[in-house]
Amino acid sequence: MKIINFLWKEFIFNGHLQSLGAVGIVYFSFLSLLKTSPSVLLLIIIYILFETIYLFDRFRDYFKDIKTNKERSSHLKNYLGYFPIILASMVIALVLLLLYVNSVNLIFYCGFILIFGLGYPLYFKKVTKYIFMFKNFYVALFHAILLLAPYAYFQISLEVTPQFSLVFIFVYVEALLSQILLDTKDTSADKKAGLKTTSAVFGNDLAINIVLVLSIAIPLVYLLMGIYSRQFLLSLLAGSIFINFGSIYYIKAKRLKGYLIAASKFFIWLLILLGVNIIV
Repeated sequence: MKIINFLWKEFIFNGHLQSLGAVGIVYFSFLSLLKTSPSVLLLIIIYILFETIYLFDRFRDYFKDIKTNKERSSHLKNYLGYFPIILASMVIALVLLLLYVNSVNLIFYCGFILIFGLGYPLYFKKVTKYIFMFKNFYVALFHAILLLAPYAYFQISLEVTPQFSLVFIFVYVEALLSQILLDTKDTSADKKAGLKTTSAVFGNDLAINIVLVLSIAIPLVYLLMGIYSRQFLLSLLAGSIFINFGSIYYIKAKRLKGYLIAASKFFIWLLILLGVNIIV
């Protein structure tokens, strides 16, 4: 039971959930944009890439989290001294895999993600003191550009078609809504830090209501435009409604499960896609 409990906490607290969510968006891109079978090797690369970024963020904020997230800090304390070795090992593994794939485009793509991903907590998050919702827009953009990963992997030129634009906007907005909900957990801390997040500026209730309205409006617009012709996309549209609503319900009830659901959105997407891909 101790081992299972440790693995569960590792999965929840150390970014694995979000990294698998990144894999889910890339998987989604293979199916909806390129209409081809996903590359398992690329999915592994994306997982390692994002897990490296999340681990760095956890390691950097450890002492800050002791006050604000004691349960996560308690788990990380088990191997805090090994973090530099773990991070270095993951970067080495990432480099070796990229050299094996031998795609110049993918190397530049992953290098861009890694640099700006590691730079976010160091430099870019602070910009939110001056630009409203900057960190939300920044993180959402990182999720949306994951749609480009298969193009970089196959070294295919990107054509910005109406379908690509619609899918890009949908992923971007869904990521943005999740970030707004996640920010409601840190409203007090963001206010003290001078960060202009939605909840810090307007309060939690209005921020949640904004997400509630958009959670209904965005999928409705897409369905009315005929996007429902793709069964797996319909599943994601419907799934996003339930994910956002479920997150809002538990957040309003002041239960941490709401934030877990919000952070799990794209991991749930992955599960939905896998399920639909097996059935269809």
